Amino acid sequence: MNPIKERHRPQAAGGDSSREDLFYFGGLAGIQRDYNVMMVDLPGQGKLPGRGLTFRYDTEKPVSAVVDWLATRQLFTPGRLAIFGVSGGGYFTARAVAYEKRINAWIASTPIINLFLVFEREMPKAVMSGPGWFRRLLIRLASSSSKATEVNIKKYLWQAGVASYDEGMDKIVRPAVVDPQDITCACLFMLGENEAGELIRQTEELYDCLKSNPLNRLRRFGALESGDAHC
Repeated sequence: MNPIKERHRPQAAGGDSSREDLFYFGGLAGIQRDYNVMMVDLPGQGKLPGRGLTFRYDTEKPVSAVVDWLATRQLFTPGRLAIFGVSGGGYFTARAVAYEKRINAWIASTPIINLFLVFEREMPKAVMSGPGWFRRLLIRLASSSSKATEVNIKKYLWQAGVASYDEGMDKIVRPAVVDPQDITCACLFMLGENEAGELIRQTEELYDCLKSNPLNRLRRFGALESGDAHC
């Protein structure tokens, strides 16, 4: 690996995926285009919850540790480092570029700058606004009606390192915000036409805030491009 000639692109997965999944989603394509690609599981992803590394809102800290690792091994050329995040990775990487200024370009499908609003506006109102006992009842009913739902709920609690939905909201989701004014790198946002309404709103709003940078782009995808769904 030649750190002078090559471009570098760490890639972060979302809430459901891991670095192995994303090798086929984008890692291989990056290598084929002469990028050095580093696939990364951040806390909460892959096997890391089993090692006590669970979801956190301040994802700039683990991403900065990744950049430190690259720099220490002289695998990081200043001015040529990009980061790519999909799904939940759209928040993880948003937080990273807001704080880690060694990252020069950000690609996200889709960017998320307020995770709580995604939960509030895309989940059933009874789950978000009902009293605690009622939310817990709904979750238990959903779990009992579907084994897959039960397994998913248990998996997310494990990934977050919490015992309940309410604890996860307070510990991780509510403080998960990013100030657009803190984002100064070049940005490429990808948006499918059938994304969730709040993801579309946040993507468009963020792009509007940042479009004074002539390098920034918003790329929309429709059904004819096989890009109309989530990510």
